[in-house]
Amino acid sequence: MKKLVVVITLFTATLVTGQEALNASEIASYQTSEMKTVLNLGEEQFEKVAAINQEFTEKQVALVNEEGSMLGKMGRMRKIIKNKNEALEKILNGSQMTTYEDELLPVFRKHFRSKMNK
Repeated sequence: MKKLVVVITLFTATLVTGQEALNASEIASYQTSEMKTVLNLGEEQFEKVAAINQEFTEKQVALVNEEGSMLGKMGRMRKIIKNKNEALEKILNGSQMTTYEDELLPVFRKHFRSKMNK
């Protein structure tokens, strides 16, 4: 029984210390870089998009790091994403927004999830 408790304790400690904290700045920087290239952002757009990505990625990371299940956080996560998209619609033209939603957003979701699972 003692061995089982020790093994469980070590396993839990490994999980906790082995998890790399999500880095909002790294994720936002990745998103902004991809958007600049794929959407051919101008300098003014680039600066505004960078600020939006940083702001909303920080909100997403904070939500992920809160106590509780991801299932319980889904509604709030959707609202963050919706608000981010609304902010981007004010900066991007129609063609850029379509490309963002169709091509980049799925890639960004996959990237964010991969960072969560590390």
